[in-house]
Amino acid sequence: MGLVTWNEKLTEGRGRSGSRYALWFERPSDDGGHGRWRIDVDDAVLCAVESAASAVWRAEGLEAVRCIIRGLGADLTDEQLDHAQAIAREMMEAADHALATAPSANRAQLLHSARSLRFVTDAIRKQCSRREREDGPPASLRSH
Repeated sequence: MGLVTWNEKLTEGRGRSGSRYALWFERPSDDGGHGRWRIDVDDAVLCAVESAASAVWRAEGLEAVRCIIRGLGADLTDEQLDHAQAIAREMMEAADHALATAPSANRAQLLHSARSLRFVTDAIRKQCSRREREDGPPASLRSH
């Protein structure tokens, strides 16, 4: 994708938005589980995934979302915009699930997060619509 410039080991990188990324392998626990790749952004743990490839893919998608938030959506390729949309949709589903199961004392922060995610998904949708108006329908839908 190219939104994060990684070091040779693909363990640290800097995103186009200025965010710092770190990927860490956490060894399996003594109960025989599998190790996981942890993704840190600006020194905050965001998530953990099964493989290094998934960690890089996820970090690139998170960076695409951060670019949307920072007003850099026009600079993203169609693939990067699609990736941002997939990550934002996944985050929105998680927020909706958390809202449905959260005790009432925790709902205010979750509602704020859900509203923020809706803003991001709306910004992505607007960028996609803008591109469709400028470029016309995808080549696969044009008549020959």
